[in-house]
Amino acid sequence: MSKSVANVVVEVGGTDVAARRSVLLKQGADISFVTQQGAAYPETTVSLPTELATNARVAVQKAGAGPFKRRKINFIEGSNVTITLADQAGSEQVDVTIAAAGGGGSGDVVGPSSSVASEVALFDGTTGKLIKRASATGIAKLTSGVLSSATAGTDYYAPGSTDVAVADGGTGSSTAAGGLANLGGIAATTLTANEDILIRRGGVPTRLPVGGEGTVPLVVGGVIVWTALSVSLSVFAFDAQAFDLSSMDVISTVTQA
Repeated sequence: MSKSVANVVVEVGGTDVAARRSVLLKQGADISFVTQQGAAYPETTVSLPTELATNARVAVQKAGAGPFKRRKINFIEGSNVTITLADQAGSEQVDVTIAAAGGGGSGDVVGPSSSVASEVALFDGTTGKLIKRASATGIAKLTSGVLSSATAGTDYYAPGSTDVAVADGGTGSSTAAGGLANLGGIAATTLTANEDILIRRGGVPTRLPVGGEGTVPLVVGGVIVWTALSVSLSVFAFDAQAFDLSSMDVISTVTQA
């Protein structure tokens, strides 16, 4: 009488997948077996990890370096950095928010959170590690390296405002006539006609009009005046034999008109 050989039927979720005389179960990492006698045959329950983080590994790399494969990633907050985690259970993900405080750099110098293009950066305080935005407006003025706004009329000439002194390279006046006088100049309007003569009278540049025909400038009482001058010749009689001045007769003399 021949013996019948029984096959072992392997089922997964109630579906037959194989029929063999023996089944070898190998227990891997994080997998467990529980075998118990069923109604008709022994039943073995295979338990797998329930957490995805235990079963899968995440690859992490930086700029192509790495990768490092681990089941967990630990974020560490550095200086001026804040990390916020938000668990999204429904989508099987964790949101990581990384925020930088105080400035965009990671060095010793810390600046404002924002700036304006081409704006000047200044040291804030005396530590040498803090900078701030320049807020001055107008012409820049530096005093021992410290920035401030130049003052019109004090640091530079302000038209229509304070007059710059002659000693400072200005005219000391806001008008052309005043500036000309302060600089010792003579206005072109002082001489009004051709051939005018410029003289100084009473401490003021004065116009001396040209005199009439046949007149010459003469000083009379300390004042220059135009004077008509008449000229006549004196006729002398000479002895042809002897030059005797005592015998000369004056016929006419030069007189002032």
